[in-house]
Amino acid sequence: MSNPIALMEAIDNDAVRLDELERLLGTCVDTLDQAEERWLEVRDTVAEALKDEMEKQGRKADPAEHWIDTQARKENRVAYTNYRRAKRAVDKCQVQVQAKRAAMNGRQSSLKALADEARAQPYQPSPSSRPFGERWAGVR
Repeated sequence: MSNPIALMEAIDNDAVRLDELERLLGTCVDTLDQAEERWLEVRDTVAEALKDEMEKQGRKADPAEHWIDTQARKENRVAYTNYRRAKRAVDKCQVQVQAKRAAMNGRQSSLKALADEARAQPYQPSPSSRPFGERWAGVR
């Protein structure tokens, strides 16, 4: 775009959309927090149950993290699925915010280049009474 008015309108539209995306990102983060809290509650419950089961069997070690995760997913697939969906939504919103910021920055750079171009004046060397060789040889 070489039209400054169109660029300014596009920048304004980008700013509005960026605000919307950032509000949406805030909502997605809140949803992720709730889903993560629920998932961790399920996971902690399963971890305690596995630890008690291992103690009854006479083993002293704590259950492995991957075993806890596997059993927790089996017992409560809904909490895990909600957590994964919320995580993907946050990642998607973050990518959209970054893309919109990059587009807006590009348009702002284009507008700045147009402004610099409008202010630019062609180079006109000042006339000199000295010949070329004297000017560069330092002779006065």
